[in-house]
Amino acid sequence: MSKQQWIVFTLMEFIIISLAIFFPSKGTIVLFLIVHLELLVIRKARKIHDKLFNGADWLRRTVYFIPYLLAFLLFTPDVPVTKHMPISLLFAIIVSICFLIPLIKELRPFYNQELMTLFPTITLRSASLDAYSNIASAILQELFYKAFVILSLLPLIGVAPALLISAFLFVAEHILHFAAQQRFRPRDFFKQFMLSLSAGLLFVYSGSVLIPILIHLTYNIPIAYTSFARFRMSKRVKEENQHANYNASNCKT
Repeated sequence: MSKQQWIVFTLMEFIIISLAIFFPSKGTIVLFLIVHLELLVIRKARKIHDKLFNGADWLRRTVYFIPYLLAFLLFTPDVPVTKHMPISLLFAIIVSICFLIPLIKELRPFYNQELMTLFPTITLRSASLDAYSNIASAILQELFYKAFVILSLLPLIGVAPALLISAFLFVAEHILHFAAQQRFRPRDFFKQFMLSLSAGLLFVYSGSVLIPILIHLTYNIPIAYTSFARFRMSKRVKEENQHANYNASNCKT
C-alpha cells in the first residue's frame, strides 16, 4: 500500500476499534466485522482474473457488493418514518446538479472523436461491466453507508459524528481500493466526501434512503453512460481506420 493508503487505513482502524470499545453495541461490532470483510474482499477479489473462467469478470465485480448486502439485509436498524420528502427531493436535485456540472466538464473529452484515438479501445463487455459497477455501487453503498452505518451510530454518538464517520468510511474504501485509487485524484476524494456528507444529511432529514441513492445515481449514471459512448466511438474509429486501410490497399493495387 502507498503512504496515503496506510494513513487512511490506520485512521479507519482507530475509528472503528474505538467505536467498538467505547460504544459497544450490535451495530458497532457488525460495522467492525463488515469493514474488515470489505477490506479482505478488496485484497482478494483481484485474484479472480478475467480469464479464470467465463463470467469471472462479472463475479469479481459482484463480490465487492456482498459485505454491503450482508450488513443491510441482516443488521440494518429499522428505517425511520419518511418525512419532508418534497423539500428533500428539491435539495437532492440541487446537490446533484452542483456535483454534476464539474463532472460533465471532466467527461467532455470522452465525447471528442479526435481525442478518442488517444485512448485505449473499449469493448461492449467492458462498458457493460463499468455501467454495472457504477449503478450497483451507487445503490448498495448508500444502503450500507447511510441505512446501516448512520442508523447504527446515530443513537450512540449523535448526528454530526455519525455523518462524518459514514462519509470518511465511504471515501476510505475508495482510497484503499486499488482500481479506484489509481483512477481518482485527491480532489476527487474530497468531492466524494462532500457528496457523501450532503447525501447523509438529507438522509437524516428525510428518513428515506432513496434520497442518497438518487444523488449517488445522478453522479454515477453519466459515468456509466460515458463508457458506452467510448465503446461506440471506439467502434466508429476502428471501422473508419479499417475502411481507410482498405482504400489505401486498393490504391496500391
